[in-house]
Amino acid sequence: MRDIVLFESPTEASSAGPLTPEILAQIQNTVSDPLTTLPPATRLGQMPRAYYTGKVARAERVKAFFLDVRDGWNMTVLQSAEAAGFTLVPPEPGSDVGLYLWLFVPETQESLVRATWGSIFQNLGEWLAG
Repeated sequence: MRDIVLFESPTEASSAGPLTPEILAQIQNTVSDPLTTLPPATRLGQMPRAYYTGKVARAERVKAFFLDVRDGWNMTVLQSAEAAGFTLVPPEPGSDVGLYLWLFVPETQESLVRATWGSIFQNLGEWLAG
């Protein structure tokens, strides 16, 4: 994941703008600090390019789960996907299926819901109450 985040330029439109040197420095500093309470997070998605909207989930979704970037930082994309419970499917030859990696840098603790069972159980009552 580290090599993609640090060295690959986004190829699709983003709703949040480009990864600036300041954001990349913040991500690297956070990754090296095990005590940080607001780590950047990543999310993977695989879909036909026509379905990509520049957002992390469909419009009707209220929540989207992310993997703490520190958990996948030194992993391959496949390893990181598996750690997040996401199954990558090799696209058919000639298909327009793309693999998308979203990077989220939270500003508040409430804006980050980690993709863990503990996080789900901690928030489930509030989510169901709606």
